[in-house]
Amino acid sequence: MKPFDKSQLKIDKKRARSIMLYLFFVAISTVFWCFITINQDLQNEVSIPLEVVNMPENITFIDELPTEINVTIRDKGSAFVKSLLNGNKGIRINFKDYADTRNEKLVISSGKLRTIVKNSLSRTSSIITISPESINVAYTTSFGKKVPINYGNVVVEVTPGYIQNGRISTESGDSVLIFANSRLISSINEVFTYQVEAKELTDTLRRKVNIVPITGIKVVPSTVEIVVPVEQLVECTDTIAVTVRNNPEGSSIVAYPASVIAKYHTPKSKMTQQSRITAVVDYNHIKHVGNEKVSVAVGESPTYIQDVELFPDSVQCNFVEAK
Repeated sequence: MKPFDKSQLKIDKKRARSIMLYLFFVAISTVFWCFITINQDLQNEVSIPLEVVNMPENITFIDELPTEINVTIRDKGSAFVKSLLNGNKGIRINFKDYADTRNEKLVISSGKLRTIVKNSLSRTSSIITISPESINVAYTTSFGKKVPINYGNVVVEVTPGYIQNGRISTESGDSVLIFANSRLISSINEVFTYQVEAKELTDTLRRKVNIVPITGIKVVPSTVEIVVPVEQLVECTDTIAVTVRNNPEGSSIVAYPASVIAKYHTPKSKMTQQSRITAVVDYNHIKHVGNEKVSVAVGESPTYIQDVELFPDSVQCNFVEAK
């Protein structure tokens, strides 16, 4: 065991005494600094919460109502300390006191707003700047109007081998509510999203996009999540019966072979469904070629089915004219 070193203990006590003395002088300096600062004029920026009270339930603000007033204040340091300790209770504005019901606006002039802010501060405080300088926001008592979203500004391209399988939509619905005065709201029948471009898609696209703002109109919601469904294409085959178009009443036509094989590409989610493709020959064409083979064409086909090929692409038709 190492023997106890008394000299090391003396060094540690001396070091501890020096540290305590240093901290004592730091504390004294801090107290002096606080006393000096508290009695000096200081300039500070504060944000005062703003709340509108006694507002009727049928009121919808069209313009953005500020939620706080930003003020630059000059005052004694003691006043700022007192405000910090007491907390900022904010400003409450009575809607009925400042509502211009004729023009449907909430109006607080710069002078009146400055007075309201001043009354919420210490009596010794001086306002240097205030933002906003005044409040002038439009509102409406009308019910909202539902209008559809136009996706004309959304341009997408898929990678070869894939398909946009369905229309562009939003999960929250393809419409929004708009609020405005009765004259303006009647002229708006749709809204547009901002431009969206996406290329070489191989999966469903989901993207949040803002609605293009309209002056004097509030749109709810102002942001939507668009969904562009994209799927991989797979190759499928189906046996299709050959049918005849423009066949006169009473005529009997027999095609050989009576069916053809359709090869096509379809979205992966629909590969187990019937293709609903039709294979047709035209009676008027049969009359012109006589006993020769007649080409078979694709009649109807769902829009999501691509690259349809028929095998064989022609058939022999025998028909009996009506007597």
